[in-house]
Amino acid sequence: MELTWEYANSWQEIANHKKEDFNEPKWKFDCGFKLDFDGGIITVESRFYPPNKNSSGLWEGNLNISILGKNLVSKEFKNDDLDKLKEDVESYIKHYSGIVKARLNP
Repeated sequence: MELTWEYANSWQEIANHKKEDFNEPKWKFDCGFKLDFDGGIITVESRFYPPNKNSSGLWEGNLNISILGKNLVSKEFKNDDLDKLKEDVESYIKHYSGIVKARLNP
């Protein structure tokens, strides 16, 4: 069978049908019919509200770490200093990245 773009697009749609999360790896044909399987496995999502949007007078919000769309870790952050909030959040992500790397590379 000769591979055509019509067939490739149809196959790609069927192959990705049950993939629900937009970050989940998906199949995709590239130029020259090279076949890729790309996408995120671990996702970080967060939202922080500024002091004038809540009653606490702090920057506050939640951070979630998910694997293939399933939430594994949630953490609340509150801080009155935006730079300190950034430092705390990035430090937390660095800590969890170390844990994941250590588990994958014993």
